[in-house]
Amino acid sequence: MDVPLLSMGTGWFRRESAGDCIVAVRRAIELGVNYFDTSPSYGGGASQGVLGEALAQVREPAFVATKIGYYPERHQFRNEAAILSQVHDNLRALRRDHVDLLQIHEAEWLCWWSDDDAERTARPIDVGAAIDFADAPVMRALKSAREQGLCRFIGISGNTTMQLAHVLAHVEVDSVLTAYNYDLINRASRHVVFPVALDADAARIVAGPLCGGRLARVHREWLEEPPDWMSPRHQAAYARLVEIQQRSGINLPELGIRFVMSDPDITTLLVGATNPQEIEQNVAIVQAGPLPAEVQRALESIGVEDACIHLWLRGILGERE
Repeated sequence: MDVPLLSMGTGWFRRESAGDCIVAVRRAIELGVNYFDTSPSYGGGASQGVLGEALAQVREPAFVATKIGYYPERHQFRNEAAILSQVHDNLRALRRDHVDLLQIHEAEWLCWWSDDDAERTARPIDVGAAIDFADAPVMRALKSAREQGLCRFIGISGNTTMQLAHVLAHVEVDSVLTAYNYDLINRASRHVVFPVALDADAARIVAGPLCGGRLARVHREWLEEPPDWMSPRHQAAYARLVEIQQRSGINLPELGIRFVMSDPDITTLLVGATNPQEIEQNVAIVQAGPLPAEVQRALESIGVEDACIHLWLRGILGERE
């Protein structure tokens, strides 16, 4: 199925700002953005309900992607019935009889694939361990949901590229969503996940091109006193990024979106928005097209291709929490 290059992330949808979010969704559809990504954990649990309310009165077709995961009890990650129960909960919140794409949220977590992770549900898999990914309860649940018509496509999502690529190589899915690993500095998704996805003919969904807002403005204080989660390589890349931004005169959100969207291997790019002005801004950025060649080359030259960005990622998620 064809989807737009620009899609809308709803991770920041909250009940207290539902009015603006609803208007933003409807404005997105007017502008041709009809792919919406959500999750039962987003917005303190409100995102799916707000999106469902926004789409309830919309006649135009919308591509809705949601996820399974973030269960309160450890055993639910390994319980097919519990997973399918959450799928039905998602559909009720979204006011739909099916979604277009159903994804595993943080598919690199060991708790999806093994009973050996009794203490920490967020521990990543060991890529050297022998794990039966294909027959895990979560994969049986996804396939059952597709067979029952509860979803049209199935996929995985995650933040750590090496582990995500390893899972992708061992399951049959239609898509992979990689977050916080493809932006103005980090390029691990392109070099680690995309080759596996292309070989598997799985759609490549990129989220977080502005790094959860971290790369939405210039933080000059980071040049003098970098946060402890910034590695020396990230510090150097960030200093060069600020130079490129100043020289080009293009603001960071526009640089980030136009840079990432230039990759022909991306199926769709998820950018968050919570009001109509933000979605209008994002659409205008995409419509501006590729960056000037010299700016694109300069940005290419500063990319950090490491597959491990745990310090950088911990800084992002720590602020979100």
